[in-house]
Amino acid sequence: MSAPGHLVGEVVATAGLIAIIFALARTGRTALSAAAVAAWIGAAYRFTSSTSIANPAVTIRDQIRIRVEALFAELIPIHA
Repeated sequence: MSAPGHLVGEVVATAGLIAIIFALARTGRTALSAAAVAAWIGAAYRFTSSTSIANPAVTIRDQIRIRVEALFAELIPIHA
């Protein structure tokens, strides 16, 4: 999977989770928070390519790992 597509999916999943939390807090329906967050995380796990459960820290870690692996692939050529 391409890194930009991965990043977009994670941003959407994270933004949705934050939006749900703030919307429920703003409307005073905090009793629904646990179920709504659990449902969103379940959907994010199912529909994001990395299944990182909409975790920004995991997204950042994965992006750094991809870049480091690409850097080492360029620095250490494989000779046949």
